[in-house]
Amino acid sequence: MFLSRARILLLTVSVFAGMTSAQPLQQAAVVPDADMILSVNMAELSQSAFMKALEAQQSPQVKALRTQQQERVQAAMGLKEEDILGYMLSFRLPEDLFKTDFDPGPETLENLQFVLAVEVGRALTLDDLKKGIELLQEDTPGNAKVETVELGGQSALQLNPQIEDADTPIEKAFVSVSDDGKIVLLTLNEASLTSAHARLSGGQTAAPGAGLAPALQALEGNQIRMALVLPAAARQTLAGTVQQMSAADPMMGMFAAPFAGLSSITFSGNAAETMAMALNIDLGNDMAAQQLAAMARNFGPGIGGAAGPFVRKITTEAVGTVLRLSGILSPEDMRPLTMEMDLDGLE
Repeated sequence: MFLSRARILLLTVSVFAGMTSAQPLQQAAVVPDADMILSVNMAELSQSAFMKALEAQQSPQVKALRTQQQERVQAAMGLKEEDILGYMLSFRLPEDLFKTDFDPGPETLENLQFVLAVEVGRALTLDDLKKGIELLQEDTPGNAKVETVELGGQSALQLNPQIEDADTPIEKAFVSVSDDGKIVLLTLNEASLTSAHARLSGGQTAAPGAGLAPALQALEGNQIRMALVLPAAARQTLAGTVQQMSAADPMMGMFAAPFAGLSSITFSGNAAETMAMALNIDLGNDMAAQQLAAMARNFGPGIGGAAGPFVRKITTEAVGTVLRLSGILSPEDMRPLTMEMDLDGLE
């Protein structure tokens, strides 16, 4: 048992060592027993030929709007686009997530272990962050009341959304910055924020949930890495929920049945001249993987609109219990989507 735990510990350390060059980003972002981690190396991704080609495809109106926004951000905060070096987020799944009657409320978020950490190349102050939030609110519907608070001896901004009839239970969020100003933190409750600062000041990285370290190991070397590993209790709840759905509505149960044994989801993306991406969904059952792969292959070619060229470049296959969707995408494949997003952004 001791040797097994030692190997797991060494594996965890080696995975995090390769996730990003900035150790403080890991320390801030990874919550204890995390079920999901997303890491994006913006410094590499944004400088790739693929991303530069996507930017070149934007309409003149969108380019002008983007330039204007960047200039405003730089004037308010002194932050350039290239100063965003990367970000990482992690969370632990709510215990009741897969129950049919799950209804997240403010108390759910109050207990949710969730941290988003952003690494920046220029040291920021809390005042810089406040200016940035105020700037953002000028361009978005609704607003949030922003006040400076002290949490565990650490200054932070508390955001209270002032949006009526919102479809989200979020009543507050907290934004803070590391002592050196290079890590910006966003959490949904006080406990997550104070814990992140404690890890930073102590130079410690929390251990994720069981199974997440080996899932992340397979993603090393990618600019975008995401891994979600369901804990045993969540898998058991999910299986029971699918069984209940099948009994109550056989048609709905038929669609849900392949996901009854879901155990993990991973995604990787790496951009150079093209974007190589892969989504792996471990369904815990060979037949379920084969069934969903066949459905995707049958329905995929019929998808039209802006998403059509993108979808048709994706290969779908069943590899044992894993449903794998992968593809190498060119900027040209993404052009219809880029044009559609341009139109949405101008509305």
